[in-house]
Amino acid sequence: MPQQWKHSMGSILSYQVNWAILHPSETITVSAWTVTIGIALNDESNTTTTATIEISADTEGIAYATNHVTFASGLEDERTLTFDIEQR
Repeated sequence: MPQQWKHSMGSILSYQVNWAILHPSETITVSAWTVTIGIALNDESNTTTTATIEISADTEGIAYATNHVTFASGLEDERTLTFDIEQR
């Protein structure tokens, strides 16, 4: 089962995918994030091995952020993060 993070409405937090664990011999050349309704993508960045997203949320419920990466070898992969947005 995919991991789900609790995120409070009004919070601005960063989350990261460590691609070196999944693809240890690869280098990220392109990283792009997409988000569903309920969360806002405030900032995104990447290194050669990680991709980071900073989000805020304004709607309770389940929301998703997907990171799609392209590696120097030409391989592509993506991972989706699941968020349980709660009012606290």
